[in-house]
Amino acid sequence: MGYIVSLLIGITLFVISITMGYTSMKLIRNGTHTTATVIDLEKDKARAGYVYRPIFKFSTTTGDQIKQAYGAASNPSVWKVGDQVTVAYELYHPEKFVVLTFFGAYGSSIVCLLISLPFIVIGSSYFWVKLILRKAD
Repeated sequence: MGYIVSLLIGITLFVISITMGYTSMKLIRNGTHTTATVIDLEKDKARAGYVYRPIFKFSTTTGDQIKQAYGAASNPSVWKVGDQVTVAYELYHPEKFVVLTFFGAYGSSIVCLLISLPFIVIGSSYFWVKLILRKAD
C-alpha cells in the first residue's frame, strides 16, 4: 500500500512541476517584459536567523507602479538595493511576475521535480520487482 501512495505522491508532484514550468514558459513567451529595480530588502525571521527578500518596483505599460516582494528569500541576500533585472508579467495581473533568471523562472518547478523523482522510483520499483518475479515463475 505504501508503494502505491509513494507512486501517487511522485506522479502528483511531477505533474505539478511540469505545470509550473509550462506556466513560467508561457508567461515568459507571452508576457510583457520590463526592467525592475530592487528598492528594498525585507528582513524576515527564519528558523536560523533572518532572511532577506527583495522588493521589486517596475512600471507597467499602462503607467502603473508595481511594488512587489519576491517569492524567494536568502541569507546572505542575492540582491542589493539598486540591482536591476528583467521581469515578465501578465498584462492584467502585473503582480504575477517572473524574474528572468534561470532560477527565477524555473527554480520552483525544478525543486518540485527533484522531490518527485525519488517517490516515483520507490513507488514504481515495487511494481517492477513484482513484474520480474512473475516472469521468473
